Amino acid sequence: MINANTPLFDTVIYKQELDIFGYVIDRRFYVNLNNGVIVRIADKNGHDFGVLKLRPTMMRLLTYLVLNVNANNSVVTHDDILTNVWENYGLVATNQRMAYVINQLNTKLSELGISEQLIKNIHGQGYGLSHIYVSILYGKSE
Repeated sequence: MINANTPLFDTVIYKQELDIFGYVIDRRFYVNLNNGVIVRIADKNGHDFGVLKLRPTMMRLLTYLVLNVNANNSVVTHDDILTNVWENYGLVATNQRMAYVINQLNTKLSELGISEQLIKNIHGQGYGLSHIYVSILYGKSE
């Protein structure tokens, strides 16, 4: 299992042979990259499942942050996010748009039961993640 205190890729997995199919956040939320959904396996009280469909940009943003924030809760710069989440997909990238999408994503995640401030602004540097437990799910492509 991977958490915010251990390197994300400190495993004996050859990334070139495997694909990332999704990941699990805090042992309760499954992120399905193929469908763009987050499934709440169970809430804190053991209640029913919940499903949240994310727009492609929101899913790219969340996934980019999860995969690029390292064990020391490092910060991903504004420029890196704008380039890898917007510009590389032919979208117009602005700091205002990024801040808006991050705010909306945090709101949607909190409605599902994930920390309201999962994505946090590190003033003058970029964005980081609150302490979360993440397990990356890999598999072979056919």
